[in-house]
Amino acid sequence: MGKLYDKLEEYALNENYPMHMPGHKRNVELLGNKLPYHIDITEIYGFDNLHNPEGIIKEIENKAARIFNSKRSFILVNR
Repeated sequence: MGKLYDKLEEYALNENYPMHMPGHKRNVELLGNKLPYHIDITEIYGFDNLHNPEGIIKEIENKAARIFNSKRSFILVNR
């Protein structure tokens, strides 16, 4: 998970303003810092896609499958 978290932190510290984000726009002043809103993104260039992972998300899913001794593993979103 470290590689993904590090990549998200790096993206959050750059000068990009998240116009693709609904509502909160990573506003920790408004929402507090209990949840990692400062690294919240959607599918954007340079990151993987949850619906068809081919990069860093695929690596995490494969690692989870090995850890849990399963055929496949998936990252799920929402509740």
